[in-house]
Amino acid sequence: MLERDADNSISSFSGTLALWIIDFSIVQIGIFGLLALLLIGIRKTITGSVQLEVLTILGLFLFG
Repeated sequence: MLERDADNSISSFSGTLALWIIDFSIVQIGIFGLLALLLIGIRKTITGSVQLEVLTILGLFLFG
């Protein structure tokens, strides 16, 4: 009985931790997305930036 309770608390803790990590990475993506938009405004000549712009806009729609 004690082992089962310990397993349940460990799994609920790891589930909470996973949600927290996901929330944190969404916030991080939002911050990096804004920084990327600023950088793209400065440097549009680099081809990678055009791809990054598309990804950033998609990211803002998905996570914003």
